[in-house]
Parts: sequence; structure tokens; C-alpha cells
Amino acid sequence: MKEKTLEEKQLNEPKVTNPFKSKETKQNFKIRLFSTFVLLFLLFAYVVSGALYTYRQDLNYIEIAAYASFICSIFLIVSSTFEMNRATGYKKWWQQMITIFLVIFAFMYPISSSMYSFDFYSQEWTNLYRWAQPWIFSIIIFIIFIIYLLLAITDKKIGFVKGGINFLMALILIIAYKGFTIASLSLITTSTGTQTAISFNTIIWIWMMIVFVDSFAYIGGTIWGKTKLAPKISPKKTWEGTAFGWSLAFFVGVIYSLMFYFFARDFAPFSHFIYQLTITSGIGYPILLYILFSFIFPVIGILGDLLYSWVKRTLNIKDFSKIIPGHGGVLDRLDSITLAWAFLFIIIVILMF
Repeated sequence: MKEKTLEEKQLNEPKVTNPFKSKETKQNFKIRLFSTFVLLFLLFAYVVSGALYTYRQDLNYIEIAAYASFICSIFLIVSSTFEMNRATGYKKWWQQMITIFLVIFAFMYPISSSMYSFDFYSQEWTNLYRWAQPWIFSIIIFIIFIIYLLLAITDKKIGFVKGGINFLMALILIIAYKGFTIASLSLITTSTGTQTAISFNTIIWIWMMIVFVDSFAYIGGTIWGKTKLAPKISPKKTWEGTAFGWSLAFFVGVIYSLMFYFFARDFAPFSHFIYQLTITSGIGYPILLYILFSFIFPVIGILGDLLYSWVKRTLNIKDFSKIIPGHGGVLDRLDSITLAWAFLFIIIVILMF
């Protein structure tokens, strides 16, 4: 009798035309918004160390800022690798130790001396420049692949598929944080002195576009979403929401980059290379590049979100961990930006070689 009465009440209730009137939707939005602000705060703390190092070389002990940024990157790499290992079955302590060591080693290896012109790598005691060769890095990655494969096929709980997924995500992780570190810390010596090669603002610019496309795709999908983007991978994502989020991210990305290009060029994304391109080709090509990158990076962010969602679906897990209460793990929060940084690394390699 009680169930019938409840059903009658539900039938008589007016339909919610505005999805944001739903308590569950409001709560989810508040959580998502809060996590966005937390990530922005952490981004500021993470990026400011690189900003200080590249723009305030006149300060005493400024190399501490470079080490702080480097240590933060290693912490995030260890956390992310640990989460992916557990998700793919590399749960034994020695499996964790081996894979984490390999990923950190590959991250720290300097591919080229021109790409790693910042403290620690410039110290004579490290002697790392002696080994800085792209072909050596390729061999390192191949060796890591073999070790991951051996660990996978010798453990029935892992298998080839999970081992392949883990290696792929480890590779993305390695080049992603290489991209972040080089963009944040690398310096170039010119006739006028030492200056940043890429600019810390490049990281802020990319992350801002990722935050916009992620947050507003959620809002747009909640209000207008009808057509599923990838129903088998991420059922809640829609084409309408994605288009809305991407449009705003693209617009903000273009405005932000051009604002710095015209009014504060020293802080513009890809500062040194854009400056050189302006001298050789005029302002047309830099503007086109900013428009192109503002188009691509939000798309990469969307693909990154879908990629990690596919991994979780394949591994039959909801979150990579519960290290962040109510939000999942490090990889759950940094999925989109990780792939974007990996793409940034590819751009940096093209620019610096």
C-alpha cells in the first residue's frame, strides 16, 4: 500500500524541466566545480615553481624552485603508476617497485641536452648530458616494453591485454611529464641573456582549455545533451555537451594566447619560438599556430577523457583509486591533461629539433 501511494505521489509531481533542479545533479555539479577549483589551486602551486625558476634567475637559490617542480612531477608519476599497476593486476610489491623505477628512470632520462637546460641536468656531478641521445631513449622504452611484457605473461592475473594497457599508459605518462617539465623549466641563452624556452604560461593555457572543455561539456550535456558521444565508453557524454565545451575552450584559448602575444609577449605560450617565428615570418603564422593549437588541445582533452574511460571499462573498474575522497584517484583527475601534455611533448620535440 505504501509503495502504491509513493508511486501516485511521483506521478502527480510536476516534471523537472530544468535538470539543475535535481538534487543529485546539483550535488554532482558542486563536487565537480569544487574539484575544478582544487585542481586550479594545485596547478598554480605546481606551475609557480617553474615560473619563478625561468623568470627570476637573478634570485639566490632559485634552483630550489626547479627541484620543487621536479619532485612534484615524480610524486604524481609514482602515484599514477601505482594506480595503473593496481588496476591492471601488477599488485605485488616487487612488480610495483620494478615498474615504478622504470617509469621514473625513463622520465628522468634527458633525450637531448638542448631540451634539458635547467638545474640538476646542468650540474657536472649528474653527468647526464653525456648520455643524452634520442636513440638511447628509444632503446630504454623498448626495454621497458619487454619487461612489462614478461611481467604480464608470467602472471596469470595480468595477461597480455592488461600488460599492453599498462605499458601504453606508462608511455603516455612518461612523455606527458617530460612535456610538462621541459615546458616549465627549460631555458635558452641568447645575446640578451637567459630566457625561458617555452614559458610556464603554456602549461596554464593548455590546462585552462582542458578545464573549460571538461566543465562546460558537462554543463552543456546536462542542459541540451541528447546524442551519445561514445555510449559504450562514457554513456554520460553527449555530442551537444562536447560541442558546447569545445567551443568555449577554443574561444578562450584563442583570446588568452593572442592577448599575451600582443600585450605581454615574454609570457606568451611557446614564447621564444613564437618570438623567432614572428621575426622570420611576421605575425600571421604565430596567430595561425595559436588558433590551430586552441582547436587541437581541447580535442586532445576530450580524447584523453575517453581513453581513460575506455581503460576503466576494459578493466571493469569505476575509479583508479580512492586517494581523493569522493573523486577517485590521481589518474581520474588528470586523465585529460595527461594526454594533452603528451601531445605538448611531441610539439616541443618538433620545435627543439
